[in-house]
Amino acid sequence: MAIYPTQLCDVQVTIGDAPAGLLWVQADQINFQVPKEVPFEAGADLRIIHAGVASDPVPLRFGLERMTITQDEPAHAGGPVWVRVHTSADLERPIQFPFNTDPLWLPCQDIEVRRNGVELPRQTAKNPLGRVIGGNICGTMGLADKPSKPGRLPLQLFYRFDQPGTYEVRFTRLQGDAKTIRDRTEWTTIEVGPPVARRIPPAPKSATEMLSDYLPSLMGYGDAATLLILRQALSFPDESVRQFARYGIADYY
Repeated sequence: MAIYPTQLCDVQVTIGDAPAGLLWVQADQINFQVPKEVPFEAGADLRIIHAGVASDPVPLRFGLERMTITQDEPAHAGGPVWVRVHTSADLERPIQFPFNTDPLWLPCQDIEVRRNGVELPRQTAKNPLGRVIGGNICGTMGLADKPSKPGRLPLQLFYRFDQPGTYEVRFTRLQGDAKTIRDRTEWTTIEVGPPVARRIPPAPKSATEMLSDYLPSLMGYGDAATLLILRQALSFPDESVRQFARYGIADYY
């Protein structure tokens, strides 16, 4: 039976044991306010009561954790370790790497990795270069095109995965003050397999693919083969690629 705004008094919504304040009711939509009694970063069962008949409970979660992480491609020790970050705005505004031309700089993000409950030490720049900071430091780096693989983060740029095994990762986005948490994933398990022989494909001509996939997939371990690629990228036509390569050499060599 359809529910109309005029039947508002016949409908109730409960979150856990607390009644929710109703804002709007129609046949396929109910807007309500979450009661203050519901714990932050917790969950509770939602029930809709119409004409005295309660629906089956539907579990809901509340709080900051609106992002999730998946490992969509295999990873190997000594190689790239990509994860995908899923947000509520995946289609319109997916997570975009790089955030800026320095791959190690995370002004409004945080990436944590641990193994056996112990957090890994984060990589730091071996030869820090100065940064030009202006405007919104939480803004993202502009890319000329849409990346072929959006929403991914290369973990090996921030932590060394020299040993195969099980790791856990957590990603956090901060507000414009670079201090207040905006979104945070749960700790998520990923698997890193034994090392394999690495084949370096030819460099793409697209600046977007160089920045979002090709160069990040090679970087992080400070090996000689990647250094050669980065030195060649210093002559790439796009200035952003040249800057990214320049920072990559300073960060890891």
